[in-house]
Amino acid sequence: MDASRFGRMTSLANARLAGLLLACSLALVTGMRAEAATIDDRRTAACDLHLSGEIEPGDASKLVAALQAVDWNAAPAGRPRIETEISYFGGKDIPRLCLDSPGGSFSEAIAFLTQTLRTVSYASVLEPLAECYSACALIFLGGHLHSGDGYIEHYRRLDASAKLGFHAPYVAPTTTQNVDPALVGRSYREGVQAVADLLDREPLLFPRSLLAEFLRVGPDEFYTIDRVGQLAAWNIGLTGYGRPTAMTEKQIEHVCSNQRLRDDSQLYARYMSFEAEPEQTSDPIPLGDRLIVRGEEAIEGVAGCTVEAKLYGGTLFLRADTTSVDAGDAESRNDAVGDIPTSDAVLADTNAVDPDGYTPAYFLFDPQTKLRTLKAHGGASSQATTADRPSAPSSAVMPAQATLWDHNGSTMLLRTEAAKLSMDYEMPRKGMQQVGVRKGDNLFTCTREGNKLSCMTRIFHPRCGTHDFAAEGSFSDNDKTIRIRGDAPRLDDNCRERGRKSQDWTFTYLAPAL
Repeated sequence: MDASRFGRMTSLANARLAGLLLACSLALVTGMRAEAATIDDRRTAACDLHLSGEIEPGDASKLVAALQAVDWNAAPAGRPRIETEISYFGGKDIPRLCLDSPGGSFSEAIAFLTQTLRTVSYASVLEPLAECYSACALIFLGGHLHSGDGYIEHYRRLDASAKLGFHAPYVAPTTTQNVDPALVGRSYREGVQAVADLLDREPLLFPRSLLAEFLRVGPDEFYTIDRVGQLAAWNIGLTGYGRPTAMTEKQIEHVCSNQRLRDDSQLYARYMSFEAEPEQTSDPIPLGDRLIVRGEEAIEGVAGCTVEAKLYGGTLFLRADTTSVDAGDAESRNDAVGDIPTSDAVLADTNAVDPDGYTPAYFLFDPQTKLRTLKAHGGASSQATTADRPSAPSSAVMPAQATLWDHNGSTMLLRTEAAKLSMDYEMPRKGMQQVGVRKGDNLFTCTREGNKLSCMTRIFHPRCGTHDFAAEGSFSDNDKTIRIRGDAPRLDDNCRERGRKSQDWTFTYLAPAL
C-alpha cells in the first residue's frame, strides 16, 4: 500500500505516534479529490515543463522522461541563468520545472527524487500564486544542478506570492477504536519506512532542520515557507520581489544573520525565536562601480562575516562569507577593487546572470520579514528595513492613507480617510481569482468609532456575483488585527437567498503601501 494514502484512513491505534511517523508520507487532506497530475511541455519564459494536479503512481517516470526530453539548446531568450550554467554549461539552461500541485503520492515523489538526484538537473520553480504542498513540496526541494563530478548546487525559486507547504498531520486518538492490529502494525512499519526514505535523501537538498520543523506541526496543518529566514536557512531562491538597489549599514547585520542561517541551518530555531527589532535609523552605503566591503567580527562564538556589494548596470550584487578563517576581518571600504561574479563570461554580460545566484538581495531584510510584504513593495528601494515587517509600530498603521493586510492568503489594500475605511483586494489568492475576484474589487467599507466598526461587506459567488450584507468589526492587537463578523446570504442554485451563514474574517497588518 502506498504510504501516502494512510492520511485517508479513519482508524489507527497509537495514533499520534503513528501519525507523526507518517508525516512525510501523507497526501494532502482536502474536502474533495484533486485532479490527476498533468505535465505540460509547452515552454514559456519561466517554465520548460509545468506539473499540476495530484501526483499519482506512475507520474515519477513520466516526469523524469519529460525532463530528459527538454532541449537545453532551445531555451527562451532572455531567461536569467546562474553562473554555473553560463561558465560550466556554456550558456545552456537546465530545465525549469514549474510546480502547482496539492501533493499526492509520497512514494512517487521519493521515486522521482531517487531517479533525478545527481543524474537529472532541473530547476524547481513556483510561479506567482502557485501552490505546492506535501509531495509537491518534496519535488520542489529536489531542484538542483549537478556537473557529474560530484558537484551539486541548489536550484529552487519561489515567487513571493506562491505557497509552499509541508504536511505533518496525525490521526486523532478518538478515531482509533476497534481496529485490526495487523493494520496498525503495517501502518506503523510503512510510516517508519516513509520517514527513513526521506532521511536517506541528500542532506544538502533535504536539510534535517526543515524536517524537524514540519514534523512538529499539528493535525491537518501545513508547515509553510513564508519568511526570509526560512528561505535563507534552506537555500531557497526568491523571485517576484522588489530587488533593492540601495542598502544601509543596518542591513549588513541582516545579510550576515541570513548568511549564517544558510551556512548552518541548525541555527534556524534559535535565530527565528528572536523578536524582531524596532526600526532604527541607519546610514546609507554609497554604492557604485567600486566594491563595497563591510565586516562583522566573530563575537562569543558567533561566526565573523564579510559582506561585499557592487552595482553592475544599476543591479545590486552581493557576496557574504561566514565560513572562511578570515571572515569578518576585512577592513570597511567603499572603493575596493574586485568583482562579485568570478566568471569572465558573466562579467562580459552581467544582464544574462541571475544576481540572486550569488548572495540573494532578499538577505538585506530581517529573517523575520514576511515574504508577502516584499511582494507588495514591488520596486521599492532597500531603505525599508524593519518597517517592512509586521512588527512595525502600531502608530505606523492608522495615520497612513493606505496599508497592506493579509486575509486568508490574499493581500488586501486598506484605505483610510478620517473615520472611513475601505478594504480592496490588492493581490487575490488563486481560490478567489477562480470565483472572479480581481485586483481592486472591494470587500468591505466601514465607519470606525473607537475600536468598533460598522460595515457593509460582501461575498463573491462564482455564478451569482456579489451579495452585500451588514457586519460588525473591531480592531485589536494595537491596530494590527481587524475582525469582521456578520451573517452572509446563503444562495441556492437559482441564486435566491435560502437563509444565512455566519462569516468571521480576520485581517492581519503587513506593511505600509508605497
